[in-house]
Amino acid sequence: MEHPSISVVFPVSNEEAILEQGLRTLAVFLEGCGLPAFEILVIESGSTDGSARIADRLAEQLPCVRVIHEGRRNGFGAAIQLGYRAARMDWIWLMTPDLPFALETLHAALALPLDQYDAVLSYRVNGSRNRLRRLQSAVFNQSVKLLFGLRVRCVNAAFKLIRRRLVEGVEFYSRGWTFETELFGPCKTAAPGSSKSPSA
Repeated sequence: MEHPSISVVFPVSNEEAILEQGLRTLAVFLEGCGLPAFEILVIESGSTDGSARIADRLAEQLPCVRVIHEGRRNGFGAAIQLGYRAARMDWIWLMTPDLPFALETLHAALALPLDQYDAVLSYRVNGSRNRLRRLQSAVFNQSVKLLFGLRVRCVNAAFKLIRRRLVEGVEFYSRGWTFETELFGPCKTAAPGSSKSPSA
């Protein structure tokens, strides 16, 4: 099965120390994935360090990079939504400059029958979090799933590959990290099969 095209939404806020290495590493990785097309959307949220300047310079050097300057920091959720609206490809992949998980996780997602799914999400198997953090996470996830009827294993999934049409035209209200709770609502209400979210 042919791979889909992918828009990477890449939120940036005061990431001067790690931005260039993270962005270049991501671009090189995507070039080797055999995708028909891809783009990296850098959503720069009014950084006060040199992040904006670095992002603009890299956009001149890397054809796959587009920079959108938000002007000020309106919250993580606001930056992601801006990227969703600007995305042009079939699927959207969320990534941050610290590259919080192995990029090769994308290979596992692309090996799935994506025509059957609208989202591919990850969950933690083993982690370094202490017992209290694990308990807090478990209570939060279970509460959100019960309240909103979400059929996902982990609400705050690190790896998120989402079909663009799922979020196209959707108005989200949260501007902070709770945006992720809203995000999975369409997975429940979209076309048949959209609630299937296999774990990466």
